[in-house]
Amino acid sequence: MNKEKRQLYLKQLCLVRTHDRTPSKEKIIELRCEQCNKLLMNYYESGYDYIIVFQGIAIKCSRCKRIMNLKKYTEGMIKHKLDGSVFRL
Repeated sequence: MNKEKRQLYLKQLCLVRTHDRTPSKEKIIELRCEQCNKLLMNYYESGYDYIIVFQGIAIKCSRCKRIMNLKKYTEGMIKHKLDGSVFRL
């Protein structure tokens, strides 16, 4: 990564960290299991579609024992596959 891209990335990351994280109904995305519909976690939108938000995370469903490995998910990819405010893994 060259110096300009790195500085831009750090600036965007800093903006994400200082972004207002107050939970409102339209900013919450529910991550649910695709097979059994169990709520796995809530994700609060940051507003930046191009930053990777899930990388190298494994989530295990306690109901159906399914394991989901999340690799290089951006917020834009999650928003694209939303069903209302629910993202199914």
